[in-house]
Amino acid sequence: MSGTLRDTWYNVSGEHMRKLAIRLITWYQRKISPHSRHRCRHAPTCSAYAKTCYERFNVFKASFLTAKRILTCNPLFKPKYDPVPEKKVKHSKKAKPD
Repeated sequence: MSGTLRDTWYNVSGEHMRKLAIRLITWYQRKISPHSRHRCRHAPTCSAYAKTCYERFNVFKASFLTAKRILTCNPLFKPKYDPVPEKKVKHSKKAKPD
């Protein structure tokens, strides 16, 4: 497989996984969460945090951030305000004028 074809396949499959994750989180928020006795300890809620991660980042980074967040949603950790990190913008290096 050429590098271009591999990159295209990765981008398409990653995009599908990202959209699927967002749909599953939305379904959870509408169908399960309102009927659950468990309440998230953090703000924003873990499901809102995860949804924002998948909207903002690629599927791998979003999954990592979501797993890290869910692991802290228990009595061993203090509740806190924990927003989703901002996406870093890459600056291109332009030649400086002489």
